Formats: sequence, structure tokens, C-alpha cells
Amino acid sequence: MCRFALHGLGDAERRLAPRRLGATNRDVGAPRDASAMQRSSPSPTASPSATPEPVVPPCHASQLEARANGQGATGSILGAIFFVNRGGSSCGLRGYPAVLLLDPTGAILDVRVSAAQGDEPLVVLRPGGFGEWTPLTRPPVESAYVTYDWLNWCGARGAVGFRVSLPNGRGTLDAPFISHAATVVGAPGAKPRCDAPDGSFMGVGPFHFSDDVS
Repeated sequence: MCRFALHGLGDAERRLAPRRLGATNRDVGAPRDASAMQRSSPSPTASPSATPEPVVPPCHASQLEARANGQGATGSILGAIFFVNRGGSSCGLRGYPAVLLLDPTGAILDVRVSAAQGDEPLVVLRPGGFGEWTPLTRPPVESAYVTYDWLNWCGARGAVGFRVSLPNGRGTLDAPFISHAATVVGAPGAKPRCDAPDGSFMGVGPFHFSDDVS
């Protein structure tokens, strides 16, 4: 099994909720509705310390770049998919993307995917890039991430990356697995331990801002 480093994510981000077994990697539905990126200002009765959320347009896949890392964790692969804004202006991400696993041929692995419980903050991404980032360094400056936890894969081919669909039909982009050596992982791909031949499962969390990682 290929091993990866997951740098900078604390225990809170690593604990994903129990998985719902109904959805599969092939037929998982559209990403959870992220609603509008603009939220109303606090009412007159709100706490004086409440701060209105910034107003930004939603991010589209065409302006983002994504890369993934991960590491073995008691038989599973636990990691994160990072996103940077390659566009010319700030944009926002909120909610849960739809995430599929890709094998070395580009085929989708038959993995049941569910949303892990968590807050759904508005993440404002200013223009940036991955720079010198590797899985052994801190997350890129001005990046967002979602966590994942993949268990029990018994197939011959592992995964070399993810296909991510943004909420509300705002496009799809691929995120390759990046190794410790900062190279793209190739065949046979990464895979968790095979514990039982009765299906593979993955929980995926909502978007968060990487600067929030302690």
C-alpha cells in the first residue's frame, strides 16, 4: 500500500462520522446544496460581536486546482484534498462536494461514499497556488480542504486520485494523489487494507479553510 503524510490536520479534522451505506461511488448524488454565498447581515437583536459574512461569488471548477494526500491509519487511508484558486479574484466554497475515486486507467472505483458530519462555513479563497507544497509541509497558503477516510478495498487496482464535483453544479475537477517526494502517484495506486469482501466505504467532510488547521 502506498503511504502518504497528512500534515497539519488535528484530531478534530481526522474524526469522520459513521458512514451511510446507501450511496455508492458510482451513483452518489449531486453535492450537498451550498446555498448562496451571500448571507444576510445580523438582525438588530444579534450579538454586537457577530460579523457579517463577506460577499463573494461562488468558486467554479475552472478556476481551481486540486491535489490530495493521505496516509495509512489502522488499515484505512486518511487524508485531505486541497484546493487553490488559480483565478484572478476571490471566490467562495461552502458545503460538501461529491467525491469519486479514480484508478490508474481513469475508471471510477466502486466505493460507497457518504458525507461526514461537520460545520459548513463559507470559505473565501483568494488567488494563490500550491507553490512548493508537498504532503510533508503545511497546507498551501490561501487553500481550502476537505477530509476523507477510505476503508476496506479488495480490488487489484488502487486509487491515483479523486474526481471532485463542486456544489450546485459548478463544475468538476480531478485531484491527483501526491507522494512524499512531491510526485504524482501512479499504478498500482494507493489502497486501504482489505478486511472483508463486502464493499468499500469512504466518508468525506465539508470545505474548510486551511489556515484554520492548527
